[in-house]
Amino acid sequence: MNPRQAAKVKKYITKDNRDKFKYYMKKHRLSKTAIWSELGPGWTVLHYACSQGAECIMRYMLKHEADCMLADLHGNLPIHIACQYARTTSQNRHVYTDLLLPLIQKCPKCLDVTNSAGRSAREILQQVKHNLQAAYYDDSSSSSSVESTSESLRDNVDPPDDVDHNGSWSEKLGAAMEDEYYEEQGMYEPDYSREDNQPETYDDWAENMKREFYNKHKYQQPHYFTKPHTNKKQKLNEEKEKRKFTQKLQTEHEEYKKRLHRHKLKDKKQEYEANCCSFFTNIDLKDITFKDIPWPGDVKTLSEFLSCDFDKSKDNNKLKKYFREQQIRWHPDKFSQKVGGRLKESDRERIMEHVKEISQALNVLLKE
Repeated sequence: MNPRQAAKVKKYITKDNRDKFKYYMKKHRLSKTAIWSELGPGWTVLHYACSQGAECIMRYMLKHEADCMLADLHGNLPIHIACQYARTTSQNRHVYTDLLLPLIQKCPKCLDVTNSAGRSAREILQQVKHNLQAAYYDDSSSSSSVESTSESLRDNVDPPDDVDHNGSWSEKLGAAMEDEYYEEQGMYEPDYSREDNQPETYDDWAENMKREFYNKHKYQQPHYFTKPHTNKKQKLNEEKEKRKFTQKLQTEHEEYKKRLHRHKLKDKKQEYEANCCSFFTNIDLKDITFKDIPWPGDVKTLSEFLSCDFDKSKDNNKLKKYFREQQIRWHPDKFSQKVGGRLKESDRERIMEHVKEISQALNVLLKE
């Protein structure tokens, strides 16, 4: 906060002008809970409002979650400052209900907090109550005290300067216009103090763009609503085109799924061939279980798996040659000659049964 802003805030708080204070804080985005050394030693706006007896601004700060337990450099809470103000202005009989009672209701535990001098707000409040009772029962003494305080204030106030040689007339005029604007039109301005800390999502951005576009073009549209003349044949043609387009999209999607499936099968087949080469050439492998053998997949999908990288219309002879090679590899006699002595006894029957099933399936594929 710069000195000019501090002077403006002090001016509005001293006059207890809540509307001007509220708009000025929103316009310059000043924090209501920050500590400003320009207002006092470690004071917040709530401290200064209590020191000036600004009841409306004090209530506004309490509604906006001002911290009543924040102490200044001397350990004084806002309730201490308010009690000191009430003690000096004991002639105001409504100071307790208007200034002190809202603070007590907001934070009752602040009454027992002591400042650096070791005094709590409850002790000062007892003096305030005593002064208020004395002022209520002794009207003459209260009137004399009011006159003495007014005379002392008159003596302490400096005479106003009618001419400011250092100031500028344009600055004074601008400040007056700004004050008038805050009072008359400031209440209709948006509240910039309540900002959303969460980032804006794409859906929110799209909704805002849609709303702005509608607000921009809504007055350009005609005010009457007429249904456009549509022909039945035109509707039928549009529906046919939509159906054709959807069918086209479905066929393209099915073709894409087939290509993706074929690509996956090719990768599995390459892995299968590499595993077979390493398995049948590795003589040191012993106690072979069912899971250690690189099977060509399920018997039902054996044809699709082995012919995934062949074009049946062009490479029919190559495909049959590949099937014969697989038939030799998975023939039960050939398989038992290569691996039979190294099979684990617990899985031997299961392995040989599956080898026979693969061999029979390959025989069927060769006859087709």
